[in-house]
Amino acid sequence: MLMLLLTQLFITATRRTEDSRLKVDLQQKAVLVLRHLSKHLEVASARGMSATTSGEDYILALTPIQSGYPNRWTTSQQLYVYRGAQKEISWREALKGDFAEELIEDRPYLPGPSELISLATNSTGKHRILSSYVEEFSLSDRNGSKTQFQVQPLVLDLKLRRPLSHSDRVTEFTVQRRFVLRNNY
Repeated sequence: MLMLLLTQLFITATRRTEDSRLKVDLQQKAVLVLRHLSKHLEVASARGMSATTSGEDYILALTPIQSGYPNRWTTSQQLYVYRGAQKEISWREALKGDFAEELIEDRPYLPGPSELISLATNSTGKHRILSSYVEEFSLSDRNGSKTQFQVQPLVLDLKLRRPLSHSDRVTEFTVQRRFVLRNNY
């Protein structure tokens, strides 16, 4: 009887420890996504941003402004690709050769919806999966538009959800963060 009681206590403690580890892991993944996106939004302008939705997927493209050169754009884009079916968000860098038109420094290039979908899978730059277990990811302006950013602040909606050690229990981490772009050009 004593052994059975001790075994139950050990199993319960082990499950709680594992659940705590899974919760912390989920929070760390959300912080990673926030830091990554914040870094790119610091050097972005609404004029250099485009997005599209395709079914459950959401693709956000940012053309960064060159540091130290106002009104000069980089010749690459930062893509955030949320795949709703896979519950995954990744970051990709699209380079000059990935685009239908040549990228120039005088103006940002805004790919259309079909080109964004193509870039989300075929870009040749760096690629990194930021997080799995993503239930929701989108960026919208104050008017609620998720594809054309006209009015600031921009609002990031991010929700991660993961099952715990028991299949009937889950942990969630939800973030709603406002961003005001410093660059108006």
